[in-house]
Amino acid sequence: MHNKITRITVFTLALITSTLVVGQSATATSCQPKTLTTALEPVVATYQRKTGDEFGVAVQLQTRGFNQPSVTTANVGQWVGGYAWSTSKVPIAIAALRLHPTPQNYDLARLSITQSNNDANTALANSIEPKNAMGQRPLLQTLTNQVLRQCGDAATSIDLEYTGLTQWTLKDQATFMIGLQRLQDQPAQYVRTLMSQIGDKTGYGHFGLANIPGLATKSGWGDWCLADDDADPANNHEDIRQMGYTTVHTNKQYEISIAIGTSTAINGEEIDDAFLTQRTKTLVDPFAHDVWQAVNTYLRQNK
Repeated sequence: MHNKITRITVFTLALITSTLVVGQSATATSCQPKTLTTALEPVVATYQRKTGDEFGVAVQLQTRGFNQPSVTTANVGQWVGGYAWSTSKVPIAIAALRLHPTPQNYDLARLSITQSNNDANTALANSIEPKNAMGQRPLLQTLTNQVLRQCGDAATSIDLEYTGLTQWTLKDQATFMIGLQRLQDQPAQYVRTLMSQIGDKTGYGHFGLANIPGLATKSGWGDWCLADDDADPANNHEDIRQMGYTTVHTNKQYEISIAIGTSTAINGEEIDDAFLTQRTKTLVDPFAHDVWQAVNTYLRQNK
């Protein structure tokens, strides 16, 4: 679901945008990339140059089935992270199901993940702990942070008041998604199943990474204002972010996690479903495709 907040003072500035469909793969290059970073850099640079938007991507690759598995990471782009928006619903759903594994909570988790339903997410949060007199949920933060730590994210902390406003970097999100694949408890397995349903077109948010077969994903988006006075529409910005994971077999078995994001100055445009559809079709879909192509190019060259 779309989220809107105003009068939020932040310290990053997204550049002005001119919407452009990038039709051809940005990974074409005369020289073969030798590292994951150099495979991704031309993709991000092309989209940033031609649109004026901020783009970012974080990827982690881990080999499985070896005594000493290798880990390869890359973090590329101007946009390194920001508000979690609806991606925060993943650890919240796991935390709520662990504490109260009721049929009602399992149904709420289904709505929260596959439909990105904000009311269902709030109900899951309230099942852990209603907001106190200060408007905060400290137990929710504790239990959700436990999920993050178990998945290897040592830095992120769920916001006490508004979970969608959690600051989550792409790098930490990619780490989380690698670890999420390894959680064996039933709530985590159920949430992973729900994330895979987004990719088979039964879920809300079927765009970008969700178009790639085999990726389990969760998306988030929202608009925010740079200044305390949000009367000037030039202050408004829109973020769209996604996180996904899969396993790929070459002559090695790779666990792959990808987190992507883009931030745009919207300059007074009305933010509605039509706006988001246009943004996802013209920018997020081709960007996610080209990122995935770059990752696969790297894997082919490093069998």
